[in-house]
Amino acid sequence: MLDLNLVEISYWRRAFRGAVSIVLWSILWVLIGLAFMGLGLAFFSKNATFTSVASVIGYAIAGFGVYAALLKVLSEITAEEVERRIKPQYY
Repeated sequence: MLDLNLVEISYWRRAFRGAVSIVLWSILWVLIGLAFMGLGLAFFSKNATFTSVASVIGYAIAGFGVYAALLKVLSEITAEEVERRIKPQYY
């Protein structure tokens, strides 16, 4: 028989909520990076140097933002799991 332990299912639910959170935060950071690149292109389109610098900064914002979102959510999930395992079960 298939043993569906509700406690284990809730941990999977938290993992999938974390994954959705990472995806949504990543989309937000990519949009902010793209906006920075677009603003650089719109305001400095006549000067290729400023446009290139704005594009590099936009890529950096998007890349670091995605990485930060991953680390933030992953560390929160890990901390919750460690807290759950060390907390006494009789409370």
